[in-house]
Amino acid sequence: MMKKLIFLVVFLFTQRLYAQVSIQPLATLWIGDESSMSIGTDVNNDGSIQNLGLMTFSQNWTNTNTYNDGDLGRLEANGSGSQIMSNNNQSVGTLNVNSGIELTLLGTTFEIRKELSLINGILRLGDGTSLVIAESGTITRGSISSFVEGTITQFGGGSRFYPLGIESFYMPLSLLDIQNSGTSLEMSVRVALYSDAGVTPLPGRGVVGVSNYHYWEINEINGTFFDPTSTNGSIVQASFDNANISPTAFGSTINDFSRSATTVGLVQSSSLEGEYLNIKGELSADDFNEDTSGPNSTGTAEFGTIDTVDPVNQMYVGVGLVAASNPDGIIFIPSAFSPAAINPEDQTFRVFADNIQNDGFNVVVFNSFGVEVYSEDNFPDATTIGWDGTNKNGKDEPMG
Repeated sequence: MMKKLIFLVVFLFTQRLYAQVSIQPLATLWIGDESSMSIGTDVNNDGSIQNLGLMTFSQNWTNTNTYNDGDLGRLEANGSGSQIMSNNNQSVGTLNVNSGIELTLLGTTFEIRKELSLINGILRLGDGTSLVIAESGTITRGSISSFVEGTITQFGGGSRFYPLGIESFYMPLSLLDIQNSGTSLEMSVRVALYSDAGVTPLPGRGVVGVSNYHYWEINEINGTFFDPTSTNGSIVQASFDNANISPTAFGSTINDFSRSATTVGLVQSSSLEGEYLNIKGELSADDFNEDTSGPNSTGTAEFGTIDTVDPVNQMYVGVGLVAASNPDGIIFIPSAFSPAAINPEDQTFRVFADNIQNDGFNVVVFNSFGVEVYSEDNFPDATTIGWDGTNKNGKDEPMG
């Protein structure tokens, strides 16, 4: 018995508006080149959709059988409310997110072969759903009103854009001129909250503190990206939104000295609970607003973009306050410290400076009675070891 095929054809250069489309088994919906089809409610495909033009849908998309666009067709979610898209784990050439609120992707793998365009609306990934961008694919646009909440996996080196966000925060990250070795590179990136992980980031040497709000997680799947001993890694451009860099965010007091001696930068670590070290770079936008109304000078970095000079080659990247570089030989000396401080950076008295000659260098500390309790004429030791608060007799000096 010969099977019967039912074709619904939309001709070239035409546009059709349908209240609802349900493709039955053995039926085929064909959208021709440069044609467009707009569907006002749900799309239910139990047959076959061959899309060489533009197909827009304003509610939910459910494909249980076959969708094919040959990299020529485009899908656009443009509903005024929340939408759900399940494409039977099949790839899509171009997907436009223009839904205004959110589009949720369901399935194990949702692959974009050509372009993911984030026009308007949040793209959320369902539990267990992986968003994959093919090596020849790209992600365009992205904004505070349109980003991906979930994990983005991309293939290949070069430069890759990850317009990520979580809740009401937009935290895009770009890997520029990716250097890798071994097999074809495959990496996933997501932005997450330290509070969700139940950990507090630990600042390492030269880092005053790490924001406990956001971090990026870079997961190497194929290829060799994490190798600090080689040129592997990538220059990074990262933006943060409402990072709230403040004493409470860093878990330690940021006094007038440390504010004047630090700047906002990116930090990285090989483990979520490990020490975060500075990635040499600079804040592109001067958006750190200082508040000196209280006993301690604080600040909030509501939004900024950071470009690194050194490559990122660790799994976890965060926003932190890092020791500022002083090319003019300026020396910063703190007026107070505490050996009992929680932050190791605050437990010793140290000199903060760059580009200072060791010859002729000498720092001396006297107590309130004019007795010398500490001296150091070695510049590297003064900046790294410092004074722990004990006098030359090995006894702790009192406060003051």
